[in-house]
Amino acid sequence: MLTHTAEGATVTRVTLREEERKHKDVFEAVLQGYRAAKCLPPTTAREIDPAPTSRPKWITETQINYTIDVQKATEKAIGGDPKLEAAWFDLLDNLPVAENLAHTVVTKCGRLYRSRGLSPALYFQIDRYPHRRDKQ
Repeated sequence: MLTHTAEGATVTRVTLREEERKHKDVFEAVLQGYRAAKCLPPTTAREIDPAPTSRPKWITETQINYTIDVQKATEKAIGGDPKLEAAWFDLLDNLPVAENLAHTVVTKCGRLYRSRGLSPALYFQIDRYPHRRDKQ
């Protein structure tokens, strides 16, 4: 939806449905990233590759931090409501959830996940070319 200001500049306003869609997209991405991190086995001994060519097959410190950040954000968003907590775990396990509960969980958690930058695409960004940055 576009509106015009008095000066003639165009301002874009995000509709409620677009905002809900963004929350849902982030929520689904976070659940997928959380599942992926929780499925990796921890290791006690490994050889560190200074230039990794693929994703590690064990849980890394960053992934541990990610799962903790997701858990803390989820606890804050849900606010200790046992019904919402159960619905979150059901959504995590791809189990059916009542539509109103799913909507509440997705909206509350998605909003907080977005504000904290918990989308895996943002959280796990790697600066692949640090040598190309201007040194100030």
